[in-house]
Amino acid sequence: MTSEYHVTEIPSNYFYWMSKYRKKNIGFYRRGEVTRYIGEYFDYLSKLSGTDYFLVDIKYDQWSYVVGESNNIFYPPVLLSYFINRGYPIVHLIRDNLFEQYLSIKYANAVGESHYRKGEYSDSKTDIGLYVDVEECNYFIGALSKNVNLFKEFLKGYNQSVELHYDECFLNNCVTNYAKEKLSSVIPDSEWMTKVETPLVKTPVDIMKKISNSKEVVSYFSNSDYHWMFENLSNI
Repeated sequence: MTSEYHVTEIPSNYFYWMSKYRKKNIGFYRRGEVTRYIGEYFDYLSKLSGTDYFLVDIKYDQWSYVVGESNNIFYPPVLLSYFINRGYPIVHLIRDNLFEQYLSIKYANAVGESHYRKGEYSDSKTDIGLYVDVEECNYFIGALSKNVNLFKEFLKGYNQSVELHYDECFLNNCVTNYAKEKLSSVIPDSEWMTKVETPLVKTPVDIMKKISNSKEVVSYFSNSDYHWMFENLSNI
């Protein structure tokens, strides 16, 4: 994150490390040099964590942020290659219904809240309506589908990776046994996995019912390859 607060106050932030320790921008070095600097950064993170391992959450569009690289789509990002070459466990989290993901992002942006904690939800913002730009939505789904398939290809044959499907990870706001078993297959010390919980809950409103142009959306996608993603909307 590049906000002034994160850069100057958060020790785990990459740009904090770069300004305090590396003291120069390494974003445009060649892949070999970048890999060396990534190693230094993760050694630094390891010392901060105080544990045998730590989790790094990376979105599809963030793989190049750390090194500022211009990715060649025919090769995995430098950071992904770094993980694979060192045998690090990789969890590929996939949301199958990309329309629901699109709506989730759109709703979060509209209400200014992305995460909800148990017992802290207020329904003061639930009266908001959502207009779905069908062209924008179609582009989002198509682009994200390609990204999902690209990373599946990058991870094919790598036995330290596991694919998790978002909709199967949570039930009644609890982590499912499916998710725990999948994670246990790539995380060495899995004893703690049986106790994994989350302080967060799913968005506590039915976002489908907030759409103001649902008939237009269903009609637009009814004959597309993505039509199955809109079944819940067509039943409302």
